[in-house]
Amino acid sequence: KRRRMRKVTGMICMALGAIFLLAALGLVIFNHEQAEQAADASDRTLPVLQTAIAERAQESRPVPGSMEATEPLEIDGEQYLGILTIPALELELPVLSDLSSVKLQLGPCRYYGAIDRDLVIAAHNYARHFGRLSELHTGDVVYLTDVSGHRHSYRVSGVEILGATAIEEMLQSGYELTLFTCTYGGAERVTVRCEIAGD
Repeated sequence: KRRRMRKVTGMICMALGAIFLLAALGLVIFNHEQAEQAADASDRTLPVLQTAIAERAQESRPVPGSMEATEPLEIDGEQYLGILTIPALELELPVLSDLSSVKLQLGPCRYYGAIDRDLVIAAHNYARHFGRLSELHTGDVVYLTDVSGHRHSYRVSGVEILGATAIEEMLQSGYELTLFTCTYGGAERVTVRCEIAGD
């Protein structure tokens, strides 16, 4: 009887293990598909946004830092703040002007602040979005081209890890630009602090 119980228990454990393994595999596949869809969305939007920025830049040249320079551009019903370029990671991404869970599937989003004034940008940790932020080093350059064509230049001051609830530390940092994404477990935030740099 005990032998039969052990056998049944072993079979149940094996079945549960197989279920958990399949669930984990399904999650990996789902996350990969989400990452690919997000990358495709950014790839589709980027050239359209680049063209729209070039057209607006020909129309007028606002003073850097003016309100006109930060008014969003609308593409496919979404408002965009500009284009973020991180040469060290070979990334060039359109940045949406506000954040929601749906918009994060399209690309990086403004989480807080304004250009050169405590701007915080968030994105998913997908490989072709912010998944490699932790690879940045002090001194790396970051550019944000606003929708009027003005390129704002920054240098990385440091990379830190913040807790998921450290909202005040994230927002009230004193840095002109902060980029962040979740760690893979989701409990912490990889946070890159940037200061204004000359061109």
